[in-house]
Amino acid sequence: MSRTFYGDNVPLLGAGPENPQNTPDPAEQRGPFVRVLVCFTCKTQEVLADYPPTTPPEHDAVLHEIDFKHGGAETDPTRMHERQLFRPEQETWDNPRIRRQLVKQIWSGRTGFVPEYYHVRDTLKEDAAKCWRAHGKPDARVGCSDYRSDSKRIGNPAAQDRKLLAKEMHRDARDFGPGPKVTLCQFCPYETVVQQKKQDLYGDGYGN
Repeated sequence: MSRTFYGDNVPLLGAGPENPQNTPDPAEQRGPFVRVLVCFTCKTQEVLADYPPTTPPEHDAVLHEIDFKHGGAETDPTRMHERQLFRPEQETWDNPRIRRQLVKQIWSGRTGFVPEYYHVRDTLKEDAAKCWRAHGKPDARVGCSDYRSDSKRIGNPAAQDRKLLAKEMHRDARDFGPGPKVTLCQFCPYETVVQQKKQDLYGDGYGN
């Protein structure tokens, strides 16, 4: 159990003392992994796609976007929500019996509250599905007019200097942020349609 459960020594936005930032982790060879963001204040569990521990955490737009809803910026000393990020192996997490044990271990000692082990939100996929329905469930015949538009961008938290620069240039502060551009569309059912069309166009070598 311990080889797949990384809760106690993995802070939210960085690596623990046993795995300093940008240091290869032997466990990384086992994967693939999934991440679970637990908020003990909101009593919620949210699943996120994995993010390489060797990549600077400030580039993790998805985690920043979801975590910000649990009490504000990570650097805000007044934030009150108690959260923790866990990173079990995907195979382990997908096993109902083991997942139940992991969830009980995560919530042990938390005023007797233990959520149903299967009650885990996939927030971005749920939000993307709502957007997809609002756009009329676009498919291969009818494209999505809002696909990967700036309005769907998931942003990294902006530093003060980036905010000032953006204000002076009348631009979105996220345009000056580090890391890759991530949009809600990447979690949408329509994304599968787009990728299939690219596969058909470029053949089996697409994406390799």
